[in-house]
Amino acid sequence: MVEGVKKQCNTKPRDKVRVSITHPYLNFGIHVPFDDDEAVTGKRMLNKVEKVAQSNTQLRIHDGDTQLEITHISMPEGEGRTNRHYGSNEGVSNMTKLKQSIVQIQNAQDSM
Repeated sequence: MVEGVKKQCNTKPRDKVRVSITHPYLNFGIHVPFDDDEAVTGKRMLNKVEKVAQSNTQLRIHDGDTQLEITHISMPEGEGRTNRHYGSNEGVSNMTKLKQSIVQIQNAQDSM
């Protein structure tokens, strides 16, 4: 079920996904915290439900009162641009060889 809902949301592997289950007999919801899309699975969700169901005998997951909520955050894609101007990506020494307008000032103390 979780995989089907994630597919409807068109999630990508780098996207962040959070799954929450609420039920009237639960004091607090069951949550799988934000994680990568591929890490949030139905098995992981069932493990969380099993832990709660063992301690709450009134919880019936298939009684029609259970609500599932998926929060999906699309992560931006791209690597950004690196500063390749004047060869700065290869280090300062290479940049100083290529750049023509570098001025070097040496402060010398005069002795009196």
